[in-house]
Amino acid sequence: MPFELHTWGPAFSLPSIDPDCLAAIAYLRLTLPADTWVLIPTSDTSISPTRDLPALKDGDVIVGGFQNIVNYLARVLNGEWDLDSPTHFPSPLSRADIVAFQSHIPTHASPLLSLLLYLTPKNYSHATRPAYTPLLPWPVQYIIPPQRRAVARTRCEGLSVQGEELDDDDDDEDGRRMRGGAGAGLGGGLIPDALRGGSGGATGQKKTPTVTSAVQTHISGPRSVVSSLIDTLCIPLTTLLSSSSSSSSSSSSNNSRNDKRHHYILPPSGTNPSTIDCLLLAYLSLLLIPSLPISFPQETIRKKYPLLSAFVERGVRDIYAGETIVGEALEGRTTEGGLPWRKPGVVGAKMAERMIGGWVGEYIPLPGFGSGMVLHGGEDNMKVNGEEGEVMPLRNSSSKNFMFPTVMAVTTTLAAAVVGVFYYGAGVVNEKEEKQKRLEDMGEAGALFKGLDFGGGGEARGRGGEVGVEVDVDVRGDGAG
Repeated sequence: MPFELHTWGPAFSLPSIDPDCLAAIAYLRLTLPADTWVLIPTSDTSISPTRDLPALKDGDVIVGGFQNIVNYLARVLNGEWDLDSPTHFPSPLSRADIVAFQSHIPTHASPLLSLLLYLTPKNYSHATRPAYTPLLPWPVQYIIPPQRRAVARTRCEGLSVQGEELDDDDDDEDGRRMRGGAGAGLGGGLIPDALRGGSGGATGQKKTPTVTSAVQTHISGPRSVVSSLIDTLCIPLTTLLSSSSSSSSSSSSNNSRNDKRHHYILPPSGTNPSTIDCLLLAYLSLLLIPSLPISFPQETIRKKYPLLSAFVERGVRDIYAGETIVGEALEGRTTEGGLPWRKPGVVGAKMAERMIGGWVGEYIPLPGFGSGMVLHGGEDNMKVNGEEGEVMPLRNSSSKNFMFPTVMAVTTTLAAAVVGVFYYGAGVVNEKEEKQKRLEDMGEAGALFKGLDFGGGGEARGRGGEVGVEVDVDVRGDGAG
């Protein structure tokens, strides 16, 4: 029985919309023979012990999470399928690089990816959210994208830039270009050159900062922050890849067959892949490949770090087997030399029912429901806790198991909505009645204002249906107060 790799479905012409899933696909592609594993695009995270994808199913065992999958494959055949084994990288320096960059790449690329795909409103509404639509059944397609966006927002809490600022900054940049220069965006031809800051004054005289230049500096702030994040991620990777590429180029001059070989990131030869290559290809491909309205981070990486851009192009071609067509992948169509796609066994309403039922069973302690209801199949299905290696039996799950919590969830939501509307409406009525009572208690002043509606919803009427307003105007020609 082949390994089953369950991942978030394809998007942006890539095999998955999730970086960890892309890394797992690359790892299996580099380690396992083509006929020993299948790739199943899904959105059912309940299959995984970590409640997220990727998940690897090996018979009665399921392992969740990229690093847990790597550890499991290394253990299952005594290191034969371990990309990072000492056999491939005996040098202590190389092994130290592996450990360091396994942390460096997700730590610094995840906030950038979250900012670019999820927190920049134009990119999210025009690219990311629509990319989820073919991957998710109704009504889950309205639930998952906001959930993942909330996770991305949490991941970017420590950044000094927000996605909305990137949208605004792009609009300002477009306006400045249309009106002819950076300064034109702040007043066009209405602001004299002498007041723009830096263009006036005698030659050699120190430029005096003005309000305009300060505003220009503020506008360029979000781009500066993002550029700094890109540099933090890419500079160490470019240094490592440069040394690897130079070593590989020198060796390829002695062997023409190496000219077509993928240059991997770790020196000395650059011909042995590692988990660093899987992570780097996964995160950078999602940063560079999608076509986005706000694309200046992509342009910055391509311009400043061409080695990394070329690395992604080779990786998509050689490891991901070129462009992924979403419809064909979801139908399980495979081509010779391509990825081993297989159509998921549960789709449409069945999958939505399983996912919603799993959420309710996990968060609402109902009898007979819980986190174990995740795997369809026989009674002997098992899970593996990737961190501790403990094996846990699972209950056999069926559609009946999930119908009750699904109905409960919908019923509870509707009941809460009805109660909320009733309570809010009653509160508004009571507030109006209380307002009238308070006005009546105010004597002549209350009588004067009684009947006036200060909510803005209707006409303001006093006694007799009219409101009389007396205004005394004292006009003095001498301007005295």
